[in-house]
Amino acid sequence: TYVKAHHIDLNSAYNAGMMEAFPVLEPAIREMYNLRKVNKDYKQVLNMTQGFMQSELCGFKYAHISKAGYVYTLRRLQELTNKLIAKGCRILSYNTDGIWYQSDELYHDNDEGTDIGQWKHDHTFCRIRYKSKGCYEFIENDKYTPVFRGESSYEKLVPKSQWQWGDIYKGELIDYKFKDGVGIVRC
Repeated sequence: TYVKAHHIDLNSAYNAGMMEAFPVLEPAIREMYNLRKVNKDYKQVLNMTQGFMQSELCGFKYAHISKAGYVYTLRRLQELTNKLIAKGCRILSYNTDGIWYQSDELYHDNDEGTDIGQWKHDHTFCRIRYKSKGCYEFIENDKYTPVFRGESSYEKLVPKSQWQWGDIYKGELIDYKFKDGVGIVRC
């Protein structure tokens, strides 16, 4: 269990990377980003664009744009990691576009903000512990949050919204697999 854990989130990192590599996309991406709280569809479009561009749905022909977002995100996470370590912070884990770190004080720099491509703290001074990759729990301001990527067998007994500290250790990951191209089956 770690205390004084903080999470940095890159704001729409993949889209910021696509925008940086392909400036022609900036007006559309920036408009959707700026209006994403007004029109929830814009947030969905921003989130799904990355996957669509590298999918069979468009013949994979925009995969290079999608890749630019991925490469940008990895670069920015590495830059932030280096800055955090230089300030004496301890890196705890990474997720898609964020970093959990431990420190007595919050880290700040000139890239902090709410604009696309900037970063912000979305969780601070938390108590956190990990079960596995993609499975952890934390408490922030007395509010418990379980993170369990996928579906837990324990959710069949107790909804995740009612879980308490330690419940991530109950149950196992329910595995789904494609079978004969027909559909998804539970394993």
